[in-house]
Amino acid sequence: MYQATLDVMKPHIQKLKDFMYFHESAITTFCSEIKKLCHPERKKDFISETHLLALGKCINMFAVLGSLKNMKACLNNDFAFYKRAETFLKQTTNDARALQESQNLTMFLATHDIITTKLKAGLEDIEGSDEVLADIIQQACYFFEFKMYVLPKEKHLLLKVIGFTLFLLDGKNANVNKLDQKRRININKIDKFFKQLPVVPLYGDMQISLISYVKNCPHFDASKWSCASENAEEKIGMMQYNLTGKIDSIHDEHVKFMSELSKINNELVTGQLCKTLGISIGHNSVCNLINEFAEKNRS
Repeated sequence: MYQATLDVMKPHIQKLKDFMYFHESAITTFCSEIKKLCHPERKKDFISETHLLALGKCINMFAVLGSLKNMKACLNNDFAFYKRAETFLKQTTNDARALQESQNLTMFLATHDIITTKLKAGLEDIEGSDEVLADIIQQACYFFEFKMYVLPKEKHLLLKVIGFTLFLLDGKNANVNKLDQKRRININKIDKFFKQLPVVPLYGDMQISLISYVKNCPHFDASKWSCASENAEEKIGMMQYNLTGKIDSIHDEHVKFMSELSKINNELVTGQLCKTLGISIGHNSVCNLINEFAEKNRS
């Protein structure tokens, strides 16, 4: 029975070991990249939007992996059962490396928020990392505010990046409240974003409350976060997910979108027609032609 247990579970336990090694190498690589951006000479350079977005996606990955590990208690239980079978068969008794690896995996699975804690500690050891993290938050806020996303997954990713990066930023080297006073971040704007979507999908059918990231910040000030007040999440949820109260705004957005689409389509058609006829005209002339054409159709 114990041998059958080992045969069945060994491939899955190996995946857990790979996961443990991956999180260590991923945190090391991410911190080294942040350290490069914090170099005094590198600070003079401009960090592109693409680079900041890539860093944000990495932060989202750490947030998802950390939350999944905390939620999945079955990982710890399965490994304990595997260790019991392994000990009974005495397969690792004389292998010091295997014993050490098993102990490391036990600590990794048993320690709550170990991925988040290691990442936060690694970033706090880097001088100037708060500036880069603040830039990531600003970029994510900009993308979300101006709806620079296509899929709901991308929209939710931006919100998770904002929330989790706030938690990483707030600590012994930085205070989010002071950064708000210096206008490096905008807490009022972020609070409005979290009101719009207080709960976002984490992975699969699992969800997470965005304000939970902020509440774990060492310098959390409830007076600055209206979405953190008592029963706020329930009230916001009723308003946010009640479609009958959003019919007017949905209709307005539809009218605006169709108007923009019609305008772009007219410009493209007119531009193609002028190109075919060999006529070179400017943007104002295109608009005048469209208006004249519309007037003729009305008459």
